[in-house]
Amino acid sequence: MTAVELRLPELSGGTTQEQLRRMQSYLYTLAQQLQIAFDTVTQQSDSSKQQADSPSSGQENPAVDFAAVKALILKSAEITQHFQQQVEKSLSGSYVAQSQFGVFRQETEQRITANAQSIQQKFSNIQQLEAAVAELKSSMVEVNATIRTGLLTQGPDGADIYGVEIGQQEWEDGVIRFRKFTRLTASRLSFFDSNDVEVAYISDRRLYVTAVTASSIQTDRAQVGWLQLGDYIFEQGVDGHLSIR
Repeated sequence: MTAVELRLPELSGGTTQEQLRRMQSYLYTLAQQLQIAFDTVTQQSDSSKQQADSPSSGQENPAVDFAAVKALILKSAEITQHFQQQVEKSLSGSYVAQSQFGVFRQETEQRITANAQSIQQKFSNIQQLEAAVAELKSSMVEVNATIRTGLLTQGPDGADIYGVEIGQQEWEDGVIRFRKFTRLTASRLSFFDSNDVEVAYISDRRLYVTAVTASSIQTDRAQVGWLQLGDYIFEQGVDGHLSIR
């Protein structure tokens, strides 16, 4: 809402004298509103100048949210320009062994894709058995692995995350037997399961896991909510006392 609200005077109807009085009242009100608007602008200008001259003004003003402004620009952009060089290279190999028991075939391939943001390596290893004996079973095993370096993803705040990501998937006769990947960044080492769920990570001198299996543990201090030894569970209650169940 502006400090000045301009409305045209009502001049229709009435005598000439009444119209002149309405015009006079309109001009008087308009002059008051213009004076108020001028005073408001002057005060705002003086306040901005004082903040700019103040040495602590940079600490008082909140920092610009770079990610929010970036998202706003990208969503509202009418003109965009994008240029990126990309190099692709494929390397393949094959191996065949044949005997009275059957045929073994192996097809391997590596595909490298590099651009200004990341390098991606995809490995494929397909092994196939064709049994020539009734007692032996024909089978096929396929392994696909990926190594990515550079820009991996974006965080919840929109910041770019750089690092190394290693993933592997294995099929046996069309059924997935293994699928996991690991991601290493400057601040975090993460392990993901077959459902892309982060099940463990190391960050800020701490290890976070959902379950632990260890043959031996040596530590200066251990803190647990409850401890199970055989069929017995030792648990600290809300009142601080130790209970066994």
